[in-house]
Amino acid sequence: MSYRRGAFSARGRVYHQSSHLGDEFLLGNPGVERINLSYEDAELLLAYDLPGIRVYGGGGYIFAANPGLDPAHWHAGLETRWPGALGELDLVGAADLQSFEQQEWEVNQSYLLGLAWRRDGGRELRLMLERFNGFSPNGQFFDTPLSFWGLGVFFDL
Repeated sequence: MSYRRGAFSARGRVYHQSSHLGDEFLLGNPGVERINLSYEDAELLLAYDLPGIRVYGGGGYIFAANPGLDPAHWHAGLETRWPGALGELDLVGAADLQSFEQQEWEVNQSYLLGLAWRRDGGRELRLMLERFNGFSPNGQFFDTPLSFWGLGVFFDL
């Protein structure tokens, strides 16, 4: 469920998460223990749009998990945009921080910087450089530290 009024917005959700990412790797490496991660979570995020910047934050609680997981987590971040920084291109920046009790509250950090282009108020196309440092968000590997640089192309549907 989501709600918006003026500069304030909120999203509450109850959802199921499971992953089979890595199953093929595990089938080819029988010495590696398979963790069939699956959980149900309730989460609430609040956001506020200020001139030129959007801030958000909230948290959640995992109420059912296999295997058992420490349940609490929080999530916060900000997004900013410099319209017309390069002619028709906007400069876009974002920081997203997440922390899970299961990972002893270490902070997963994701930073993005890039360019966005939109024609006549239509759909947007973005080219973004990303830096991530934290734990893998990918199922089986949720307790594996991960650090990478990436380049992505994003578009609105």
